[in-house]
Amino acid sequence: MNRTLLLASAGVADYLAYRAVKPRYDFANKHIVITGGSRGLGLLLARQLTASGARLSICSRDLDELGRRKRNSPRPGERCSPGRAT
Repeated sequence: MNRTLLLASAGVADYLAYRAVKPRYDFANKHIVITGGSRGLGLLLARQLTASGARLSICSRDLDELGRRKRNSPRPGERCSPGRAT
């Protein structure tokens, strides 16, 4: 009885550990629109999502800032076309 209970609790613990480590969502080959992605938190999200294989559309109110983003951080597979969000 005790051995069965111990094995069952070990199985539950293994399952919970797997769920904690497993990625929740796969962004590979998804198209994501990020507003304010030329700096700050939007820029960090854009970098993380690009690293996970997502395709991005980045909008910014400042066209110059978006142009700097395009020049300064090209990543493999990343395309950046500056456009102004109005």
